[in-house]
Amino acid sequence: MIEILMKLEPRKEEKDTIIFYELDDFCEILFFMKGAIDIGFELNRKRFFVLRKGAGVIIADHGCTFGHTSVFIYKTHSNCEGFSIRKLDWLSIMQKPELLPICEQIKQKIVQDHFFNIKIKMNRCKK
Repeated sequence: MIEILMKLEPRKEEKDTIIFYELDDFCEILFFMKGAIDIGFELNRKRFFVLRKGAGVIIADHGCTFGHTSVFIYKTHSNCEGFSIRKLDWLSIMQKPELLPICEQIKQKIVQDHFFNIKIKMNRCKK
């Protein structure tokens, strides 16, 4: 796990910056320690941001881990500070044989978090 810490890069984003649009490829995982982000969608060329995540939020972990594109729009609500890890670095760490038991637990947690805390809530609002 020290290898993950060694690959982290500092990241800052200004208020109202779009981080990912719908259908964007995720190229990095973001760990914001300060600030808040909004998650939303676009419908008939109007943007609706219905979910706000505060400090300690992780963005794009599901997409990078499983190779999915963005289903929602991610925008900063305030100035955000944290760290990022590039997708290729993340995947190389997750595929190391000595870390497979831990990585399987991490993957399960990522799926649960994405499904229950983002996907269900967003799809409910989208309907």
